Amino acid sequence: MYLSAQEAADALGVSRTTLYAYVSRRGIRSVAVPGSRERLYWRTDIERAKTARGRPPVRRENAPPPESAISLIGPDALYYRGMDAVALAEHHSLEQVAALLWDQPEAAVFTDRLPIFPETMRQVAATLRTSSGTARAAAALPLIEDANPRSFDFSPAGMASSGADVLRSLTALKLGVPAPSAAPIHEQVGAHLGLSSAWQDFVRRMLVLSADHGFEPSTYAVRSVAGIGVSPYRSVAAGLLLVGGRRTQLGRFDVITRLLTDICEGDPDEVMLARLKGDDQVPGFGYDAYRHRDPRARALLDQLDVVMGDAIGLKRLKRAIAIVEDARGLYPDYALVSEFAGRQFMEDKRDSMFVLGRCVGWIAHSIEQYRTGEAIRPASIYTGRLPDQVT
Repeated sequence: MYLSAQEAADALGVSRTTLYAYVSRRGIRSVAVPGSRERLYWRTDIERAKTARGRPPVRRENAPPPESAISLIGPDALYYRGMDAVALAEHHSLEQVAALLWDQPEAAVFTDRLPIFPETMRQVAATLRTSSGTARAAAALPLIEDANPRSFDFSPAGMASSGADVLRSLTALKLGVPAPSAAPIHEQVGAHLGLSSAWQDFVRRMLVLSADHGFEPSTYAVRSVAGIGVSPYRSVAAGLLLVGGRRTQLGRFDVITRLLTDICEGDPDEVMLARLKGDDQVPGFGYDAYRHRDPRARALLDQLDVVMGDAIGLKRLKRAIAIVEDARGLYPDYALVSEFAGRQFMEDKRDSMFVLGRCVGWIAHSIEQYRTGEAIRPASIYTGRLPDQVT
């Protein structure tokens, strides 16, 4: 753990005099050698000081591969297994996109066989009836797993079949209905909420565009959980528990919701000008994953014109977008547009259809990570108090 003064100086390629200067300049920690004037130097600090930026190269063992076969974020487009996500959203259902991302035939995965909802799960769901659908699902999915033996089939096809069960279970739990259905997800949402055919088609597009977006924090967490060998039920439950985290993309919905409320209930000019006076980023604008505009947001905005026409709420949103574009050259994120759309038809404003779509991507990453045969266990650097025992 420790190096002598000469060993430390040799490792740094400096004199002992320079080493002593480094102790204060570069934060190298040391401990006294009992009975002498010598000191020993913490090896990790020496390694850190060897690099120009003050951080050693860290080997991250079993980390997720930097390349994934699931989705690609290009400069101006999002691709699912090489296929343009916006183009897929024109005609594909969420189930078809799930089959694509899970690399399995749709007919083999989305069958008429439905997951069993055990009585214990129904009791939990009833207890949490005043909670959001996402909260109910996070609590209930592990109970559904226990009642469905095929959830423990960890072959790629078996995990995909469990994925279909998870998606259907999540849909039922978010909608607050007593049992899962084999109907397409967007049709279930449309029928439950009494949506027009135009709005139902919009939901289909939104679900498809929500399916995956690379290694965002929630996805990384899902892969970490999947890597230790749990079923899609539990890896998706882990993803649901991260919804609302302040530093996740999903967590941004809370801030964006408040902004949308101000825009839709007030004067968008006054609201946005007040925001722009500060130096902080305007919520829902300027997501830097793309070179210019978020293609998913642009696709949904175009479709909102079809379903909402000259509705006052859409006019106010567009005015707010125009102000930010003109003042800062920033364009709306997918989160802003999808949250605005959800406000038009969702019964519980705490819930978002986004999670239903993203469930598909979480399952895809669960399958991919499990197939690597490795658990994710990054290396770390100890920065706490040094041991009293000198060895």
